[in-house]
Amino acid sequence: MLRSFSIKYPALITVIPLACGICISYFTGIRLFFLPEWFQYLILLLLTVFIIILYNKKTKGELFMFPYLMLLVFFGMFSLQLSHFKEGKDNISQNISSGPGNVIIKGIVIERPEITDERIRVLLEINGLNGSFKNGRVFASVYKNKFKEEFSRPIYYGDEIELKGRLEPLPFQRNPGEFNYGEYLKLQGIDAVFTAYGYENITVTAHKEQNFFMEHIIYPVKDYSVRVIDSLIGGSEGEYLKGLLLGERSNIPRQLKEDFINAGVAHIIAVSGLNVAYVA
Repeated sequence: MLRSFSIKYPALITVIPLACGICISYFTGIRLFFLPEWFQYLILLLLTVFIIILYNKKTKGELFMFPYLMLLVFFGMFSLQLSHFKEGKDNISQNISSGPGNVIIKGIVIERPEITDERIRVLLEINGLNGSFKNGRVFASVYKNKFKEEFSRPIYYGDEIELKGRLEPLPFQRNPGEFNYGEYLKLQGIDAVFTAYGYENITVTAHKEQNFFMEHIIYPVKDYSVRVIDSLIGGSEGEYLKGLLLGERSNIPRQLKEDFINAGVAHIIAVSGLNVAYVA
């Protein structure tokens, strides 16, 4: 029965046990943070190897189906533990002070910053908090000081920067049933949020080579595409096209966004690069 089901629905026979493992890990409260991170990665690697081996053998009979399904369940459990629950003493989420006052965080920009006329948003891989070593990921927003003339500071993928401001835990769900933004950020591997006011709170200390493919191929091609759209189209139409094709939605005019929302077609400007790749 399982064998015939796997032949007819090969995707479901993989997705269902994987989703079950994720749900078990999430809802049962199991925590494996006491295991070293390298050991958890090793477990995932071994599970992957065994899954591949059993996948090639499961067509020979249902005997191989049950361990194959169990390995997928365990893979889902461990993958969520590794990405979602980070409770080590050096993780930034365990070192957030509840009192007032600014802190200084130091980290490396691991995604292209979102820079607008009003703010700069960066995703940081943290390596320091007030001079001591910490790890984790922080989503930082630095807002323009409205009381003086300021210009956005250039920040690039791979820059090591210092930020002075307020470090806060992930936002929580205020009302039952509403979108849980903090949980969404946590599922993206983010451990805390950071807010600062004034671009003088940003200091670029160094640049460290990151992913060669992203830094020297993907982002340069994206920048070239943005320049071509600006030169050939420009205006709000150009900003819309950049959002649709490249995911650059930060400079779409506020009124245009509201028009899309009021018309009930806001999802059009939320199309991701992955969707474009599917179409291609």
